[in-house]
Amino acid sequence: MDSAHSLREQQVSLICSDNHLKAKLYTEFMNESIESVQVICHQDLNAIIENMNAKSTEHLYVILYENQDYLVQKLLLKFPKVHIFQYSDCVNSLINKMHAAKSCQQYIDQAYQQEVLKIVQQHSIHEEPEQELFSLTPKAREVFTETESTVITLMIEGLSIKEIAEKIYLSPYTVTGYVEAIKRKLKVSSKLQLINRMFKNGYVNRG
Repeated sequence: MDSAHSLREQQVSLICSDNHLKAKLYTEFMNESIESVQVICHQDLNAIIENMNAKSTEHLYVILYENQDYLVQKLLLKFPKVHIFQYSDCVNSLINKMHAAKSCQQYIDQAYQQEVLKIVQQHSIHEEPEQELFSLTPKAREVFTETESTVITLMIEGLSIKEIAEKIYLSPYTVTGYVEAIKRKLKVSSKLQLINRMFKNGYVNRG
């Protein structure tokens, strides 16, 4: 296992088993001025994350190889500021994604959205069915993903971010990310505007 390479007085640390990617990441992140970042891309990722505790102020960037999809849930639940990316031979494209995600508290590559949905569904099937006060119309289902639709429905029912996170077994940071994505689709900036726009656009059925 490679040891971590300290960059810029240990504000940025890098653990990577791909030497080509390691060199590129070193060049890209050595001049970062952000508070604290750890970048990991390693074949032994499971063993690494088992033995680490990310600080609450630290942004963790994890690049997953093809056979590491199963670690998505563990990463989301253990690290509040994790950014998860899919490994790509196109290193420049991967690095561009990483830079674009810097402003997010938590980021999940589009390739793993289905994994997040599985987490929600696995826990939902063990719960008693509840009568829905609101449901989304077929029109809404064409606009929003399944997880976004679940988040919207619970928001309309009055649940807070924390309550939604507990109900669908995701972290509050992950739920907040979905809420922000929904706001962008609706072109609104607040929860109240989001709910009003959902009804105005005919996206919600009552009862």
